[in-house]
Amino acid sequence: MEVTEQLLGEAILDGNIRFAIQPILDARTGELMGGEALSRWYTGNGLIAVPTLQYLPLLKRLEWREPFHSILARQWAETAGLLSNIGGAKSYFNFAIDALLDDDCWANIQQEASDNSLFDGVVIELSEMSLSEVGEPELAQASARLSQLQSLDPSVSLALDDFGTALSNLNRLRVWDISTIKLDKQLVSGCDQDPKAQAILRNLRQMAEDLGIELIAEGVETETEEETLLTLGIYSQQGFLRAKPMTQEELIAGHFFPKSSGGM
Repeated sequence: MEVTEQLLGEAILDGNIRFAIQPILDARTGELMGGEALSRWYTGNGLIAVPTLQYLPLLKRLEWREPFHSILARQWAETAGLLSNIGGAKSYFNFAIDALLDDDCWANIQQEASDNSLFDGVVIELSEMSLSEVGEPELAQASARLSQLQSLDPSVSLALDDFGTALSNLNRLRVWDISTIKLDKQLVSGCDQDPKAQAILRNLRQMAEDLGIELIAEGVETETEEETLLTLGIYSQQGFLRAKPMTQEELIAGHFFPKSSGGM
């Protein structure tokens, strides 16, 4: 199916675009540290209608525009509130650099930040891959707007997502107020069998510690990967080993797997 703006807009208005939540756990204890909100396009009977990658870029252009923004912002606030109520867990939302660069979207973002509610307790994730696809003038504009956003609402936290997928621009860590790095699955997958990957991860962990930045490993799928990361001092982990993306009801019921369960 070809995803058009009209079809996606109708899905948002009909309530078929909703967030699933993938827990981020302290792999030492199984404690819920946070959750990443991941958009899903559902059919009326609750099945996935369209794969996320087929519509995500278009969604990122619509989510800050009315009438769609009001609907998605309510879901955003509901998800953040739910996670906060479960032991003060943080909520992580993907943020498109295109939204920062689009003047209409930026006007809505500024308004939300001025209201000082939507971004409460939220970490906004900017993908390293998307940053690599824009030029220096656009990055400079995005940088200025991120600084302005954090001035409007000091509670805004930034995470670099997919870290390691592109030519990692370490300068972002120097000039942006980054609170979290999320290591991409490409760095994590098979790390238990790869001494070079372990050396890279060990040094990234040390760098993050020196900078006061939280480090989260994404895409953890095996117990040996989990144990290797723990040995390297990388404790916050996200992946199918302990928790797939789930509904709010599943999250409340604790449908993630502590170490004693032996995984999924």
